[in-house]
Amino acid sequence: MAKKGPKRVVPASRYRDILATNLDRLMDATPDLSSSPKLQNKSKVKIATINRIRRREVAANLDTLTALADAFDFQPWQLLVHGMDATNPPVIAGASAHERDLYKRLADTASEIAAIGAKKHR
Repeated sequence: MAKKGPKRVVPASRYRDILATNLDRLMDATPDLSSSPKLQNKSKVKIATINRIRRREVAANLDTLTALADAFDFQPWQLLVHGMDATNPPVIAGASAHERDLYKRLADTASEIAAIGAKKHR
């Protein structure tokens, strides 16, 4: 019997909704790509495919998602972020030097508190 993969947190159909909504938002916010023909010219994705994605009839494959994202100067994953703001795309950022220092100080303090607690219970 084959092992089952990890359980999906978000159903695949929900990604269709997210992509369609975000594509519409991007098209509304980008006059040069405000119609399916304009988006086809820039992305090289067929109008029929763009329209089916926007109507939530099909899921986009990775090549299509990448081509659509490239047309808007986005990364493919950004088109799959729920609630995406077309004028302020989502980003992934690592911790800043200040944040890393804060995390280290918090971890050190927690270790000190744990050591004090351990001494009291001896």
